[in-house]
Parts: sequence; structure tokens; C-alpha cells
Amino acid sequence: MPSATPGSQRSLSSLSSMVDAARTRRNSRKGPRPWFVLKLSIALASAIIAYTAYVYVGRLCIQMIRRERSSLGSRTLGVALLVGFAVLLMMMIWAYVKVIFTPPGYAIKAFDFTVLPKTNATRLSC
Repeated sequence: MPSATPGSQRSLSSLSSMVDAARTRRNSRKGPRPWFVLKLSIALASAIIAYTAYVYVGRLCIQMIRRERSSLGSRTLGVALLVGFAVLLMMMIWAYVKVIFTPPGYAIKAFDFTVLPKTNATRLSC
């Protein structure tokens, strides 16, 4: 492993001090996070999904179905890819909606704790 140069050591120490300062600020914050911050990841993921669907369907499948010269395959291939993508997209959207709207729940209420049996350390099991 190459040794660290003095400049990289300085940047690593300043980076770690910046991370520590950010953690301290985050932990000293009182009250819940703003609503906008909590919903930002949902909006960002939804935008990525929508853009991906637009590119795949609008730029790839529709050109094949219309039989445009710049298409990469036949009409049959375009329909097959569109149907397969639609099925996968619906399953992904359904799973994402379930993740967003399902409460986290509590494992403590769902399962009873059991005592682990004592094992003999000298006995070998196959």
C-alpha cells in the first residue's frame, strides 16, 4: 500500500473534521426534519422512474412500433419490449408504493424471544 503524502494526510484530517462537524450539527438539531426534506427522496426517485420510462418507451419502443428508419428493431420486437417493460414497470411502481405507504411496524410485537440453548464447546457437530 503506498504511503500517504503530507498533503493527502492534511486533506483526510480536514475531511474527517468536516464530517464530525456535520454530525454534531445534525445531532444538535431539535425537532423533526422539514416536510420538504422528507419527501424529496420520493420525488427524486419518482422523477428518475418517469424519465427512464420516457426514454425506454418514447425513444426505443415507439420508434420500432412506427417502423421509423432510425429504429433498432422490428415492430414485433418493439411490442414485445414494450409489454415486458410495462409489466416490470408496474411491478416496480407497486412495490415502491407499498414501501412508501406501509408503516415500518415493530418486530418486538410480532415475535416472541426465545432463550438460546446452551451448547457444549468441545462437542463437534456435523
